Amino acid sequence: MKGSLRWRVVVTATLVTCGMLLLVGLVLLALLRYGLTRQLDDRLMTAARGLTQAFEIHDGTFLFEWEGVDLGPQIGFIAFNSQDQVIAKSEGRLQIEDAQLPHDLKNGNVTFFRLSDASLARAAALEFLPHRESAEGEQQRSETQEASLATTRGIGESHITLIVAAPMQDINGTLTLANWLVVGSVGLACLITPMVLWPISGVVMQPIRTLAGQIALLDANNLHQQLETGACPQELQPIVSRHDELLQRLRLSFVREQQTTA
Repeated sequence: MKGSLRWRVVVTATLVTCGMLLLVGLVLLALLRYGLTRQLDDRLMTAARGLTQAFEIHDGTFLFEWEGVDLGPQIGFIAFNSQDQVIAKSEGRLQIEDAQLPHDLKNGNVTFFRLSDASLARAAALEFLPHRESAEGEQQRSETQEASLATTRGIGESHITLIVAAPMQDINGTLTLANWLVVGSVGLACLITPMVLWPISGVVMQPIRTLAGQIALLDANNLHQQLETGACPQELQPIVSRHDELLQRLRLSFVREQQTTA
């Protein structure tokens, strides 16, 4: 069976189908990972911008005053002043211990890193100038200072580097499920495709079997009989025509030999 043309067609079609499904699945997985990561990045930057409202400078001292400091179990943060001193951080499992992270991340950038429990996380950095509160209690927010923060190399002592992080476990869980779905789909296709193609290939290759049966019936007594070409596919017409021509020559040679022998 392995040497038959029908078997080769079924195996080749199955491999091509499964290969294409696998390729499409890998592309979809890459797009899914990219989309989920971008969604998480947007969430981190939104959380970072919200946290900036909780920082202020009062009489030369950094203050962190926000009742909603706990962003939930899925987001953690840590804030550094210009001297790389920690001035605020979240509590719980999401602890950011990498002191080099503020130097590695530029303002607005997002990257992968490891949390204190060695789990993979996504971290975003945001540099900003906090609110200033005068001794009389007036709050001032300098839009000019904030706008110049991105273009000025020498940022003053009042700037804050805020690192916001979230674990990748939800994304990894979704990707793991998607991976199993792709593997299952490819495996199912490898089982179903031969079952569907086997009877279809039998119908498609029926003219070849018919032609082979006609050739098998030929002998010295019916060399004059030509192959039936009514149901013969167009691709086999040159073979049939050449076969009939050679058969006609063979018949004439056989007749001449009989005449000579007689």
